[in-house]
Amino acid sequence: LLDLASHFRAQYVVLLLVSALLAALVRWRALVVVCIVAMLVNVACVAPLFVARGVAVAADPPPLRLLAFNVYTANPSRDATISHVLNADADLVLLQEVDTAWIEDLTLKAVGYRRVATHGRSDNFGITLLVREASEEALKIESARTFDITGGAVDVPSVDAHLTWHGRRVALLGLHTLPPVSPRIAAERNAQLIAAAQWVERQDGDVIVIGDLNATPWCAPMRDLLDRTGLVNSIQGYGLGQTWPAGAALAGIPIDHCLHSSDLVTLERTVADIEGSDHRALHVTLGWAQEQHIAVDESVSE
Repeated sequence: LLDLASHFRAQYVVLLLVSALLAALVRWRALVVVCIVAMLVNVACVAPLFVARGVAVAADPPPLRLLAFNVYTANPSRDATISHVLNADADLVLLQEVDTAWIEDLTLKAVGYRRVATHGRSDNFGITLLVREASEEALKIESARTFDITGGAVDVPSVDAHLTWHGRRVALLGLHTLPPVSPRIAAERNAQLIAAAQWVERQDGDVIVIGDLNATPWCAPMRDLLDRTGLVNSIQGYGLGQTWPAGAALAGIPIDHCLHSSDLVTLERTVADIEGSDHRALHVTLGWAQEQHIAVDESVSE
């Protein structure tokens, strides 16, 4: 319950501010102080999302564009999703909650995209990774597979892909964790996030972890993942960027994420409503940080 409560930091700021104002109207000073202190605690959690990293971006290689979307298995508007994918021109597309019918529709209608790893399921945990065929001259898929990142403990497929983008090696993990709706399932979600951290530690080169993580930036398992791996959340500098539930701006929370190694820089991060899904689509454009060289004055003798 405490983990679930941690997801609504932005909403607490608004509620505590309103409570402080109401308490001030009735001159309940002690309550005003309590509300303001509690509000500032939550402001301190939310504010860093609005502060950009300020990292210089290299001109080469060109940016890599990604799209991640939890399509909703029973989505009645599949054509709207496929149209969005085609119009996005993303180099890599991760779709979650795909079943056999979704895979058939994608195969027939997602013209210009090729499936490189797919695991369709009748429940809400199918997953697929698509690559834009027009990008394949620069984007080489070295290997791609679906696997259970927990080694059978949770039985939910993830995508493990290794690629090169204009010669830069990138390891990508497409991850869909369980929603923490009970103590047992929350523990399984945490096990997936721990396994994701272990996966990151095994990689060489640049790393991207993307998908529906069913965790906000403020919950402890997400903080542990970022602290352990040193990954950067692409949401940093772009505000709240709520992705679920779709159409509920005031109650929305950011649970769909793109995390990346510090050598990468988020150039753009947007979310989009697409008809038929309870999630919003996450668009992220990544560049590479400019290498910092220390100037040495050769005229100074040793």
